Amino acid sequence: MTMPDERTRAVLDAREFLERLSRGELVGESPQALMTWAKALLRHYPENTHLRLASLALPAYWSSPEDAFTEAVPAKHLNFYGAPITTKTKR
Repeated sequence: MTMPDERTRAVLDAREFLERLSRGELVGESPQALMTWAKALLRHYPENTHLRLASLALPAYWSSPEDAFTEAVPAKHLNFYGAPITTKTKR
């Protein structure tokens, strides 16, 4: 069972991972190391249920996963989980 502090830490750590990746700091890492790191981040990462709850509690800051995308996306542009690969998101 994921505790709230673990979920928060997962979001913060995922941000750090993505920031480092975007700066090219992880270029020398092996694909296996990156996959292991990503898997560890996802262990406690918020699921859609948690995002729905956050959207109900703080609608000015969060939207539900169902409302997150502003346009219909063809199936060929969906990833394994059914989320759009490329689309505009509400901000």
